[in-house]
Parts: sequence; structure tokens; C-alpha cells
Amino acid sequence: MSKHPVSDGENNVVVSAVLFILCFGIFAAGLYALSFMTLSNPWPMAVCLACAFVAFALPQHVLGWLDRGER
Repeated sequence: MSKHPVSDGENNVVVSAVLFILCFGIFAAGLYALSFMTLSNPWPMAVCLACAFVAFALPQHVLGWLDRGER
């Protein structure tokens, strides 16, 4: 049996915390954009959807946190 190093595929705690705060901030900005939405102005909803997409896609696809089962 081969042993995996402790840091195999894991980030530093500080890096993980900073990335979590960044993604949560993007998601919270999308929710805040909803406060400006009216029936005649649909752009805040578009901003909300874009922020939510970025907040969920960034850690999964761009940063490589998607679990691909390659262990």
C-alpha cells in the first residue's frame, strides 16, 4: 500500500478560508443585487444569476476542486 502525503489534493487552511470568503462574498453580492430589482428593471436578477454561477463554478471547475475520483 502506498501512503498519500498529508497535503495530497488539499489546500492550506488559510487559502481555503480566503477562497471561501471570496466565493461567499460573490454570492452575497448577488443576493444584495436582488434588493434593487423591480418589475421594470430585470438587470439585478441577471446580476444575481451571474454571481451565483460564478460563486459555485469557480471552486468546482476553475480551482479544480471537482472530485474526479482519480485517487
